[in-house]
Amino acid sequence: MGTQGIVSVVRDDRVMFKVVAGVNGFRAAELAARVRERAGELSAQMLLGEAVALGFGSPECLVVQSDDGTNLMVSGVVTSDLDALYCDRDKFADPRFNPRWSRGEAEYTEVVNVALLESPFQRHREKVMGHYGTSAWLRGVVMAMWNGTDFQVGLSKLTGLDQAHFSAFVEMTTHYHKAGENDPVFMQLAEDVKTRLVEERRAAELEEQFSDWLYEVADSLRVLHKPTSLAEDRHEWLRARFKAGASPTTAAAECQPLVPSED
Repeated sequence: MGTQGIVSVVRDDRVMFKVVAGVNGFRAAELAARVRERAGELSAQMLLGEAVALGFGSPECLVVQSDDGTNLMVSGVVTSDLDALYCDRDKFADPRFNPRWSRGEAEYTEVVNVALLESPFQRHREKVMGHYGTSAWLRGVVMAMWNGTDFQVGLSKLTGLDQAHFSAFVEMTTHYHKAGENDPVFMQLAEDVKTRLVEERRAAELEEQFSDWLYEVADSLRVLHKPTSLAEDRHEWLRARFKAGASPTTAAAECQPLVPSED
């Protein structure tokens, strides 16, 4: 056990990877430092390469475990010839458990929580870019930090936030207070939100134009002595004609009632 080492990579309480070495475990702290530097590039292959470069373990005893159940060695993915403890998912879930033996101990153990290394703007990106009301409000918060003159957001929404979204708000604004626009992840998210807002505004404008066009179609249907209900019954067909650039008069002339299908 004296030279065995483990470096576990976790996100909050979930183990993502575990690098297990039978020798030269004293290099665990160095490997952990490299993991922190490359937290945005995590993969089993990257961890294996860094461990080999540092001399953490040897080709015969170095194993990188992943949360998908695979075990990677220098020779490739290993499906057999490893102790059963390497396949025990409960043991894998313990970041300090050494699968090389039943006692589970290792002289050198490092646990790297990548959640603490990520920008909160990365961690909460899905909440910001979601398709629901609170997401839209969080986008407003991001844009208000990016350009508070042109984008303003009301804070009365705070009283209705659940804990997850309130935590996202606090973490993002606190981080912005410290880093400002020096966080490239924040700047990229702001650009993505801005693009999203442009797309949504354009979609809203097109919907308004379609609504006005549809009103004119109904007028044309009336002139042609056709039922104005066609404007509703053939709504999706008319939308396609609108997108194709047809005039309301032309669309009304072409519009025909749906033919009932025969069972």
